Amino acid sequence: MLFAPFKSLVLPLRAKSDRQAAIRANMIDRIFAISPAIRYVALYQNGQLQSRCKAELPNASSDDSDRYEELLVNPTLLFLTGQRGAIDCGGLDYLIVRYGNFFQFVMPTGQGHLSVCMEPTSDPVELGTRVQAIVREAATDSVAV
Repeated sequence: MLFAPFKSLVLPLRAKSDRQAAIRANMIDRIFAISPAIRYVALYQNGQLQSRCKAELPNASSDDSDRYEELLVNPTLLFLTGQRGAIDCGGLDYLIVRYGNFFQFVMPTGQGHLSVCMEPTSDPVELGTRVQAIVREAATDSVAV
């Protein structure tokens, strides 16, 4: 009987977590639907990485490389440019990195970041604007982002 109150606390937290995971998965689906130029989408929130990549892409990075980019590189870039943006630039909305084989669009979110890899022939600003709209809409649906 001593542990009964704690049991009731665990279930709502899990239900909230499941709902947020579903919202994040739906958001990733919607981002892929923007354009065939979207190669990869990753959402890093509260220490949890959720990502998806199109199969059989030419010039794709390895899964390990993508993971380290999301865990180390993108958070560092966002921190540094966010600090600079906060000084006297009006903040930071997003970053676009042009690698040799693709563009990487990275934007800060509530507790992490969203990263979208795009074909090198795409317009990353135009696609990024559409990605931002989806993220804003998802944020109104939940505190997932």
